[in-house]
Amino acid sequence: MSPQSEEQILSNMDAASPAKNVIKEKKYWDSFYALVESLTNPSQFGVLTSSEAPKDGPIVEFGCGNGRDSIHLASKGFDVYACDLSKEATERNQSKIEEMNLAGSLVFSCVDATNAEQVGGIIDQARSGSQSKNLTVYTRFFLHSIDEDQEGLFLDRLSSSLQTNDELYFEFRCKEDEGLMKVHGTDHYRRYVETADLMQRLRDRGFDPYYHVTGRGMAKYKKEDPFVSRIIARKTE
Repeated sequence: MSPQSEEQILSNMDAASPAKNVIKEKKYWDSFYALVESLTNPSQFGVLTSSEAPKDGPIVEFGCGNGRDSIHLASKGFDVYACDLSKEATERNQSKIEEMNLAGSLVFSCVDATNAEQVGGIIDQARSGSQSKNLTVYTRFFLHSIDEDQEGLFLDRLSSSLQTNDELYFEFRCKEDEGLMKVHGTDHYRRYVETADLMQRLRDRGFDPYYHVTGRGMAKYKKEDPFVSRIIARKTE
């Protein structure tokens, strides 16, 4: 799965009429991961996922960023297929694998999560590399980085690609976080997700969101303590 050209991205934008400028955001995150010192410890949600997700199945992470959760999950014995729109991030992450002795259990790819072919491709790749029938999709601080049209494309493809008993682990900024201070400001796209509405969109696509929680204290960063929601959902049909 090769990264898309700007012409392909613009074509997708025209087709879906999203509010988010994908090319601008891609350049923002390429610059961000090239210049900003990255965290190395896993997030709280990454640690939770490593203890809760089925150990015998692979994990596909969308929006892996600097790879800290992907690296943690791989170190706990998971086969991880981690992807991000930022080529800068995935290339930097890939260079870390050998020195961490994670070759064979962790792969980074540049993937547009709103492109159905690329989403289906990474899921098929993960499933073909595993003897387990079931798979986990993990996203942290990703859903609020795409607009509603793009979310719809992403969820539609997950619904068509995932099988019964596959699971979703989502953590994202929810509506309650909209008015709070942000360490990294307002110079990139954010959307504040209505958790109940998202749960219904999952149900409409054949998922059972059997666990959810909303609150603070789960994603603290420096002086920022955002409101986030966590959802774990299982494919039922």
